[in-house]
Amino acid sequence: MSLHTLPNDIQNLIGQLTDRLEDWIKTNHADVPSNFDSSERLKSNPDADETKGRLIGVLEQLKWLLYEPTDYLKELTQGRSLDIGTVRALVRLGIPAKVPANRDIAVVELASKVFVTAKALTRLLSYAETLGLFRFTVEDRSRVGHTVFSAGLAQGVYAELAAWDVTVPPAASIELSTALRTYGSCDGPEKASFKIGMGTEDNFYQWHKNNPVYADLFHKGMASEQEDPRTSPQHIVNTYDWSSFNGKVIVDLGGSTGHVSKSIIKAHPEVQIVVQDQADVIATTKPTEGVSLRFVAHDFFEVQTYVADAYILRYIFHNWTDEDCVRILKALRPALREGTKLFVMELVQDGYAMSPESWFEDRIIRRRDMQMMSFIGASERTIDDYDKLVHDVIPEFQFEGSHRPAGSFVAMLEWTFVTMEDE
Repeated sequence: MSLHTLPNDIQNLIGQLTDRLEDWIKTNHADVPSNFDSSERLKSNPDADETKGRLIGVLEQLKWLLYEPTDYLKELTQGRSLDIGTVRALVRLGIPAKVPANRDIAVVELASKVFVTAKALTRLLSYAETLGLFRFTVEDRSRVGHTVFSAGLAQGVYAELAAWDVTVPPAASIELSTALRTYGSCDGPEKASFKIGMGTEDNFYQWHKNNPVYADLFHKGMASEQEDPRTSPQHIVNTYDWSSFNGKVIVDLGGSTGHVSKSIIKAHPEVQIVVQDQADVIATTKPTEGVSLRFVAHDFFEVQTYVADAYILRYIFHNWTDEDCVRILKALRPALREGTKLFVMELVQDGYAMSPESWFEDRIIRRRDMQMMSFIGASERTIDDYDKLVHDVIPEFQFEGSHRPAGSFVAMLEWTFVTMEDE
């Protein structure tokens, strides 16, 4: 196959996106990685991130055009199972942390540190090298050093979290077929494939409660999303005029330790927010100065008695089945008054159409949807799904639209409570 025979739209998109990224680099005087192993990376920026994501998506489509179907299918089945098995071995054997950060190490010495034979370790690292993890520094493969990717398994935020990622997601996903064949669906934590894959009678929540080490890793992983520019709470602050709630009260339902509310109050100190969550979560919060932020124990499945001007539900509905979401909305209904706002913040699926340019973002959101399915039997939804869900339970809620700033994966959906008599 000649590259000149590739579809014109793919060729044109690659050219356009590459030019756009180069223009951004020149304008912002950004450092450019000299090769994939360079520690230099383009600093995160909404404009650059969007272009990078689109370019990755187009290049992935190019791979599909170049693959023979059988080779591609083997890559999915044989290749990717070996990929996760290899990364899992690296993490569980503690190999990344044993390789010095700024120099190479003899494979024989590394083998003695992780208690495997040099021959077996060389084979493992040889395959890892095809994934961009580690690099042999001499031709006879007797010495090995880090790449920028393998270094991320040794230090930094993800180094600790990787232990959870190589344990829970693979086990849950590999048994999706068993759960679906057994139940016909994975609706709810008791039918999720997590239980089958982990070989436990405990659902996702119970298992983590009984395994505090993994629970700690899971919560740290969730907290790390605050630092990810694509899911940062700062987008919530920037995407809406929260000053319209100056002197008013917002309830942050299931707001954990208040990281979202704190971001809003930092920018708009005259807004008052009440963070509600389970009693054990609220017990971990620290008292705050002033009256702008308060923490109150409340189960959102119980009737809401706190009358507020707005209610925020961020990353709540995607944890629950439609039936459970209905329960949450019904519990909220008694507190609603004319003009009350409802803000739902989630990773929203755009439907089922996928273009080369949207592949990168679509894959991340659809992957999250499958994680919800396999872990807890819940789902990510489309805007129409959410509007129908809310309207079917509380028809007085009028959908005002969705807000999602550039660079954010999280959309904020807005409803206003309008009594039927005033419509």
